[in-house]
Amino acid sequence: MHHKELIEKAGMIVFFLLYMVEFALVFIAFNFLNCLASVILGTLSLIIGGVLIYLSIKTRKRYGRIKGDYNVLITEGPYSIVRHPEYTGHVSIIIGLMLLSQSIISFIIGSLLIISLYLAMIMEEKELINKFESSYLQYIKTTPRCNIITGLLRKIRKRS
Repeated sequence: MHHKELIEKAGMIVFFLLYMVEFALVFIAFNFLNCLASVILGTLSLIIGGVLIYLSIKTRKRYGRIKGDYNVLITEGPYSIVRHPEYTGHVSIIIGLMLLSQSIISFIIGSLLIISLYLAMIMEEKELINKFESSYLQYIKTTPRCNIITGLLRKIRKRS
C-alpha cells in the first residue's frame, strides 16, 4: 500500500469515528439547550440529508457507478441540483445532528467533519476536471457545488 493510500484510509477511519461520535452526542446531549426550533430544524436537516444520499446512490446505480467508477458524468437527478449530492447530504445530516444535540462539542466535531467533506469535494473535483475536461467545466458553470437552495432555484428557473 502506498503512502498516499495509507493516509487516505487513516483519514477515512478518523472521519468515520468522528461521525459516530457526532451521532452519539445526539443521544447524550439531545436538546441540551431545550430549544424546540433547533430540534425541528435539525430533524428537517436530517431528512433532507438522508433523501439526498438515497437519491444520489439510486442515480449512481442507474449508471452502474457504485464505487467511484467515473466513466460517465452524471448530471441528472440530484446531480442536476448540486454537483456533490452525497457529500451535501452528509453535510445536511451533520448540521441536523449539531442542531439536535445543541452542545459545543457537537458543534466543534460537526464543523471539523463539514470542513473535511468540503475539502473532499474540492479534491474530487480536480479528478473530475482531469477526467471530463470541458464537459465538467461546463457542469461547474450550471450547477453549484453543494448549495441546495441555489441549485433548486436554478432548476426552477430553467423549467420556466
